[in-house]
Amino acid sequence: MKSKIFLKKAIKKTLYAITPKKTLPEKTIFINKDTWPSFDVSEYKDCNKSGYTFVCDKIERFQKKSLGNIVAYMGGAEKKYLSHMTGLKWLQLASHGFNGFENKEIYANKDVNVTNLKDVYATPIAQYCISAYYLFNCYALRKAMGNVKLQDLKPNFTPTITIVGAGNIGSKVAQIAKSHGWTVYGIKRSVTQIPYFDSIGTFDDIDLFLSKSDYVINLLPETNETHKIYNKKFFPQMRRDAIFCNVGRGASVDERALESAVKNGTIRGAIIDASSGYKYHHKNILCTHHMSSFSPENKEDIAKFYSAQLKEFLLQ
Repeated sequence: MKSKIFLKKAIKKTLYAITPKKTLPEKTIFINKDTWPSFDVSEYKDCNKSGYTFVCDKIERFQKKSLGNIVAYMGGAEKKYLSHMTGLKWLQLASHGFNGFENKEIYANKDVNVTNLKDVYATPIAQYCISAYYLFNCYALRKAMGNVKLQDLKPNFTPTITIVGAGNIGSKVAQIAKSHGWTVYGIKRSVTQIPYFDSIGTFDDIDLFLSKSDYVINLLPETNETHKIYNKKFFPQMRRDAIFCNVGRGASVDERALESAVKNGTIRGAIIDASSGYKYHHKNILCTHHMSSFSPENKEDIAKFYSAQLKEFLLQ
């Protein structure tokens, strides 16, 4: 049975490879079919005053020499195609963060406007952060997942937390945490008043916040400045009974240093959703492999966001 499935996949791959690639028309607005499968061109007829052609497909099915006809691209994008999109004016990403797409050097047109999926993933990620803390400290649930002893758990159901990256998602985490009676600190580039946070500081203040925190949540984006910012010097600043949670970027964590900190008792444990592929091996490190943003509402919310963005572009 497995050999038949393999053969079908091989035939399909071969047919795809020899199928002539299509040419994109001029003034194309390209919709990534995988990211926006519910796209309906009829909804945009009245606001398409500039006469754009809508193509909802997969980018690899088209000739590279015709990618210069794309003026707008919506959905999951691969950086290797951007240097061929000489006419690109707007890129709508499928992610909450920019993840390197903010670097204008990767584009043929350096004046391209790049937007992300702000707000769409904030609620499920925030719910993940709160739920994961409770799960980590619940004996029955942890016991069902593996070998954990009662003395390994030190539940504090009104903890003090530090959110590193007090932006859109961080604010949603803070909102839910405050509704549970938690004390919430935040780390930002500059100190500003933000609802739901008890106190805001910069990274220069983080040692003071860590000394009070039961739970530390990373929500930082991936930049040169954040690369392995959580390292062997960082974890000893945390309390020995504290938990570290990463829902930011895997590259921001020195993963060997984190595992060592848990094994040595420097911190109590970790909850890892974002990683760089490192394989953790410890009962007090829970990994969920980039699923914190998953929600039944995502497809509908993304479609609504895309639609509003597209209409705004067409009406410019």
